[in-house]
Amino acid sequence: MRLIEKVLGASPEEGLQPWFVKRVAELTNAVGRISVAGQAFGTGFLIAPRIVLTCHHVLPDVERAKASSLELDYQRDEDGSFRRVTTAELDPMTCFVTDDALDFAIVGLAGELKDRSAIPLVDDGTRPPANG
Repeated sequence: MRLIEKVLGASPEEGLQPWFVKRVAELTNAVGRISVAGQAFGTGFLIAPRIVLTCHHVLPDVERAKASSLELDYQRDEDGSFRRVTTAELDPMTCFVTDDALDFAIVGLAGELKDRSAIPLVDDGTRPPANG
């Protein structure tokens, strides 16, 4: 089985499966833009309702994280207009773990985003199989 077939759950000739399109839409809800001191600098995604994962080169230390926020829904709609952006302030005093060699940073948020999907880092067995 080719990699693309594993990712899509079908061959390219079969096209995108409805479950795949639905899952991409759900996961897009968890991805945002990291702004540092009001300037776009990178991306990150929710791994829990109050925790975001990004790269170390984006948020290398607590001071930069304190001056940063996660902007969700930063995308255009079908008509070309931008959606209303949801901004979540980072709170590195709640959680801040970073590793330069592995280029990751895990940072807490000031508030819980209950209405957002999170992208879990481990499979806890609760999701249905990709082809189901």
